[in-house]
Amino acid sequence: ILLRQFVLSSLIDEIKSTNDIEGVHSTKKQIKDILESQPISKDFLHLKSVVDKYSKIINNEDIYFNSCQDIRKFYDTFALDEVLTEHPDWKPDGKIFRKDLVEITSATDKVLHQGVYPEDKLIINMSIALDILNNEEIPFLIRVICFHYFFGYLHPFYDGNGRTARFIFSYYLAKEFDEIVALRLSVIIKRYKKKYYDIFQDTDNEYNKGDLTIFVQTFLEMLNKGLKEAIDILQKKLSQLETYSDKLNKIIISDNITKNIYFILLQASLFFGEGATISEIMKTTKKSRGTIQQRLDNIPKSHLFINKNIKPYRYKLNMLLLKNNENL
Repeated sequence: ILLRQFVLSSLIDEIKSTNDIEGVHSTKKQIKDILESQPISKDFLHLKSVVDKYSKIINNEDIYFNSCQDIRKFYDTFALDEVLTEHPDWKPDGKIFRKDLVEITSATDKVLHQGVYPEDKLIINMSIALDILNNEEIPFLIRVICFHYFFGYLHPFYDGNGRTARFIFSYYLAKEFDEIVALRLSVIIKRYKKKYYDIFQDTDNEYNKGDLTIFVQTFLEMLNKGLKEAIDILQKKLSQLETYSDKLNKIIISDNITKNIYFILLQASLFFGEGATISEIMKTTKKSRGTIQQRLDNIPKSHLFINKNIKPYRYKLNMLLLKNNENL
């Protein structure tokens, strides 16, 4: 339960961060409401496609990036709604990607980079980049980082390239390592946003002559910082869990099933704070719905917080029970 809560919290942070990097307005509440299938304003329906795709990461669903057609199919269901909300004319107009030239400019309108053009050349190069991404003879992190650079360099769409490339990176990290690793990428890139854009420019520089060493090395350093940060957060939460567990053990609880439920509700309070559903409690305890419901009904109301504003209801422990009792 604790890890699930942390993953949900990280998921919201990741989506918020990748939108912030691109200047796309979103709030954590909007993202959370979409995750929980709550009603949202029609002005923010475009966020749903992004949230839905990131949810596939934590649900371990397969998405394929083997061909240019796969990239276009994913983009249409991931970034296109957001792009068209701001720029209605920027739908890909080529056979697969864009057919016109696109430029990346600075705040002073200085041209920093031109995406590969024409489209036939773009398709050929993207196919090569995808071969590298999926070539298992190349060390995993090297090939996914190189592909991230290639995607930004090729710039296959008029807009939404950055968030698409970051998602693909996160997806591969989740498949190879763990969803927690994957959901720290945009958070750390946002923190080091200037360095992130600088390494693209440094790699593009004509004097660099196409050497990706600096890009790979800097990206690995950022990933390492993100992973260490995740470990630090988890260690702090684990320490909190151990402290409060000791206090929880001093409460007289009638049976082991109820004791396990208390422990689950404690975890549900410590992280995301949204609580646990009966289904999650059932899955963790391996007990029936009737058994769990009966135990919940018998727990003193002052020990629980029940969020009935969303369905299914969310249950969590009232932390004041542990914080304010001097005898514990």
